[in-house]
Amino acid sequence: MRSRLHQQLVVKKIKTTIHKFISHQLYQEYSELYIFLLKKKQQRYKKFDAQGYFLFEETKNIIDFNDLLTRNIKHLETKELKKVYNFILSEIDTNNTEIKAFNKIKDMQPIHNQIQIWQYRPFLFHYLNIHRLLSIAAISGLRPSYIPVKGIDEFGNIRTLPFDDYHRLIAFAEDLLENWHPIVLNLQQYDNLTKSHIGCIFEFFQTDFVSKNIKFWDVSAKKPQMYGIYKKDPHLYFEVENMKIYLPINLAWMATDTSFHNFGVDNGKVECLSGICILKSISSNKEALFTPLLIGVYDYFAEMQQAVIQGKRDLEIRTSW
Repeated sequence: MRSRLHQQLVVKKIKTTIHKFISHQLYQEYSELYIFLLKKKQQRYKKFDAQGYFLFEETKNIIDFNDLLTRNIKHLETKELKKVYNFILSEIDTNNTEIKAFNKIKDMQPIHNQIQIWQYRPFLFHYLNIHRLLSIAAISGLRPSYIPVKGIDEFGNIRTLPFDDYHRLIAFAEDLLENWHPIVLNLQQYDNLTKSHIGCIFEFFQTDFVSKNIKFWDVSAKKPQMYGIYKKDPHLYFEVENMKIYLPINLAWMATDTSFHNFGVDNGKVECLSGICILKSISSNKEALFTPLLIGVYDYFAEMQQAVIQGKRDLEIRTSW
């Protein structure tokens, strides 16, 4: 419902912008109008009437962050990228947590090969860091009507929530992913992490991990003890060149019973997990500690089905990642 209302407001705003462009006769100075959306645009829009005064094609002239990166910014030289970066800084609130993380990307070269808008969202959730996701929702302006956080604290974990509360929680995660478009770096490409990367958001896509200390948590049993030491606590682990990557796991955020098995309870190996995490710290012996936000399974087939439903004729998968 919220998503449909948002789409209606966007269409109304586009119509208003075109009307003002015509009424102020700006077409005498500009032959084309581009409308930039802060949130992800729809797959299709009905035709807007420019009354023949200027060029306006819905597939070309309505753009979002992904269009900026893939069509324009990604192909710029470093000198031009810096101009774009400085302009963005002058236009946004630099107190925003996500923007602060984005600021740290400025020193990375070449920038256009490293930053992306996160697009490979899991279709099945195995792990949801609810408290962190609620903070992100607040920063993003998303106000969920009801999230059973107290219930999670009382019952011990997501899996033990009452049926309705559980599905409200999953719906909240879906809604957040629909409206949140974080700028991310790719975890599998980084073997030169430094402290300047701390606070940045990283994605991992179809990544294989080793899992340690992750045991199936019987909800009727006593809560597992947490040491606050990432090598002793449940965690996922892999190496990139000379860097050791740790993702500590709070078993309370495991979304289903099968999640435990998918996290390597049986054999200590995990295959093809996708998600995002935030770099928390780096030790002197090349051990990087990440806070996982969301982990799940990316489904190619479901993505292809969705593309067919939306009338998309192509589906881009960054296999090089």
